[in-house]
Amino acid sequence: MSIVMLAAIAQAAPLPPPVDYRFRFDNAAHREATIEVDFAALDGSPLVLRMARSSPGRYALHEFGKNVDDLVAFDEQGRALRVERPDPYHWVVPAHGGTVKVRYTLFADHADGTYSQVDTSHAHLNMPSTVLWAEGLEDRPVTLHFTPLDPSWTIATQLQPGAAPNSFVAANLDALMDSPVEIAPLSIREWTVEHKGERATIRLAVHHLGEEDDVDRLAAGVKALVDQEIAIFDDIPDYEGNRYTFIFDNVPWASADAMEHRASTFISYDEPIHEVGPEEMLGAFSHEYFHGWNVERLRPAMLQPFDFTKVDPSDALWFAEGFTNYYDDLVLHRAGLMSTKTLLKNWGSAWDTTVRTPARPGSSAAEMSLNAAFLDAAVQIDRTNGTNSKLTYYVYGNAVALALDLQLRTRFRTDLDRYMKLAWERFGRTETPYTLDDLQVLLAELTGDDAFAKQFFAETVRGDVLPDIAPMLARFGVDLEPKADAKGWLGPVSFAFEGKQAILSQATRRGSPLYDAGIDRDDEIVRLGRTAIDDQADWDRALGRIDPGERVRIDWISRGVERSTTLTAAVDPTTSLSVRKDSTAAQVKARAAWLGPDVEKKDD
Repeated sequence: MSIVMLAAIAQAAPLPPPVDYRFRFDNAAHREATIEVDFAALDGSPLVLRMARSSPGRYALHEFGKNVDDLVAFDEQGRALRVERPDPYHWVVPAHGGTVKVRYTLFADHADGTYSQVDTSHAHLNMPSTVLWAEGLEDRPVTLHFTPLDPSWTIATQLQPGAAPNSFVAANLDALMDSPVEIAPLSIREWTVEHKGERATIRLAVHHLGEEDDVDRLAAGVKALVDQEIAIFDDIPDYEGNRYTFIFDNVPWASADAMEHRASTFISYDEPIHEVGPEEMLGAFSHEYFHGWNVERLRPAMLQPFDFTKVDPSDALWFAEGFTNYYDDLVLHRAGLMSTKTLLKNWGSAWDTTVRTPARPGSSAAEMSLNAAFLDAAVQIDRTNGTNSKLTYYVYGNAVALALDLQLRTRFRTDLDRYMKLAWERFGRTETPYTLDDLQVLLAELTGDDAFAKQFFAETVRGDVLPDIAPMLARFGVDLEPKADAKGWLGPVSFAFEGKQAILSQATRRGSPLYDAGIDRDDEIVRLGRTAIDDQADWDRALGRIDPGERVRIDWISRGVERSTTLTAAVDPTTSLSVRKDSTAAQVKARAAWLGPDVEKKDD
C-alpha cells in the first residue's frame, strides 16, 4: 500500500471522542464537589484511572488521591461496573463494554496554587488536585462543563470556550492539568498589550471582599509590570486564545501562594488588597508572569515531559526559579512600584543568606535545585536539618543571578537582560528544552569568552564558589557592608514563648556560638549573663549588654537536663546592600541603566 493511500486512510479515520468532565457543587457547604467523567470508544483492556501525585510548577509529591471518595463506575446503560483499587493511587475497571461513566466526590478545602477549595463563596480548582484521568487516553481532547453554585458567578480560566455556556475544551491531558479554574463573583479588568505588531489581551479576574477601586489600583500595578517584562524579552509569548489571565483569590480563607501556568497565573492571598503594600502584593504577579517566558516555554529538559505520577526534578531550578526571583523585584523597581531601598534589602538578604549558610559549602546551585522535592511545599512530619543542610533554589539562584549580572555589566559591556533575551530566542520561542550545557554555551556566545563561561558554570553553578561582588557593586554606587551593630552576636535566634519559658523554635546555625555550645531547637534558655529570659525583651536587653569578644554565661535546659557554659560573643556577620549616599554622577547613571531610576517611598 502506498504512503499516499495510508495517509488518506489516516485522514479518514474518525477522531476518538473527547474525555468529558462535568462538575457540580451542590454540597459546597461541606467543601465537596461532584465530578462525573465519561470515557468512550475504549478497547477491551481494563480502564486504569489515576489521580495525580504532583502538579506542574511544584516539585514535590502531594498525593491528591487522598481527597477522592465514593468513586463508582457505570456502563452506557447505567449499570454498575466493578471497580478495583490495587493501590492508593489508582482504580481499575477490569471489564466494560467500551464506555465507562465515572462519578466521584472530591473534598476540597485548601485554596492555593496547588490544591483546590469548594465552598459557598467559590470553586477554586487546580486541575491535578481535582480530576482523575485514564491511562492511555492522555492525548485525547477534553471537554468540561461547570454548573456554578450561583448562576451569576463568572468562570475564569485559560481553557478555551466550548460550544455551550460554561463549557470549555482542552487539547489533551497536559493542557487540562495546566489550566486552573476559578468560579466566583469576580471583578474583571482587561486591557490589550502590543509589541512589534503582536497583540494580546491581559485579563485580571479577582475574587475579593474589598472595594472596586482596590482592583483598579491592583490592575494599574499589574499593567506596569507586564510592560516591563515584555520589554526584557522583547516579545509577547504566543498565548493560546491570545489571552493571559491573572486569577486572584483574595479572601481570608485562602492561603498565600502563587503558581504560574502557560497562559494564566493562580494567586491566592488571605489579607485584603488595601491592607497589603504593593511591593508585597505585586511581587507574586511579577514573579509568576515572568514564568510565562522562563519555565513555561524557556523550559529545562529535565521537566520534559511532566509525569503526574512522581516527583519531576530539575537541576536548573536555580535558573528557572532563582533568576525569576531576581527579576520579580527588579521589574517592580523599574516600574516604580518598589523602592530602591527595598530592592537592595531583598537582594542583600538573598546574597547574605547564600554566602553565610552552612548549607552552601560543598553544595552547588544545581544540586540544591534537585532538593526541591524536599522543599517545595513538601509534606513532612519528621524534622529535618534544613537550617544547616539545605538552601532553597529561589534564594541561591537569586544570588547567582546577581553575581552574573554584575560580572556581565562590569566585564563584558552586556547584562543579564540580554542573556535572558538570547535564551528566549534560542530555546523559549521555539520551546526547545535546554540543559545546563546549553546555558553555558549561550553564556560563552553572549560574552565571547568561552573560558569565562566554563569557569562560571564550573565554580558557581556546578560548584559552590561565589565571586567577590563588593568591587563590582561599587561601580554602581552600591555598598555591601557588615551590619552596623556593636552588640555581641550568638547566632540567629527564634523563640516560642510558652508562659515564661523561652523555647528555641528553630535549629541553631552551625558555626554560631550557640551551636558550638551544644544548644539547639526545643532547648529552653533560662538565663543569659545575669538576666533571666522570660520574653523577647529580656533576650534583647541581655544581648545588648554584651560586646563582641566578651565571654558570658548561659544557662539552658535540654531534654529535661539543666546545663550551663560560657560563650564568647562574636561579631554579627550579617551584611546588607545599600545605595552609597555620596554616589557620583557616573555611579548614579550606571545604577539607573541597571536598576532604573532610584525610587523612594514614604516608609523608607
